[in-house]
Amino acid sequence: MAHTWTPMRALQRSVRPGEYLMFDRSRKIAVLLPVVIGPKRTKLIRVVTWAERSEDRALIGYFPDMETAAWLTWQMWVKANPSSPVDEAP
Repeated sequence: MAHTWTPMRALQRSVRPGEYLMFDRSRKIAVLLPVVIGPKRTKLIRVVTWAERSEDRALIGYFPDMETAAWLTWQMWVKANPSSPVDEAP
C-alpha cells in the first residue's frame, strides 16, 4: 500500500530536544519547536525560517499543533518559491 505524502514527512528531528527541521529535499527551510507561552501556559508550535544563525531567522508564526504548523509552513514555502521544483511533495 502506497503512503500519501504530507508535509509531516518533510520534518526531521533536530539534534536539539523537541526541535524539528523542515526540508525541501535536502534544503533546510524551517525550524519547528514546541513552546509554552503566557500565564495560561498555552502549548504552541513556533515556526521560523531556516538560517544557520538563529538571529538570521524570521518568525513564520505560532500554530496549535505540529500538523497545522507543517502544512501551513509547506504551503507558504511553495507559494514563496514558485521556481522551486516542488509541486506538493518532494
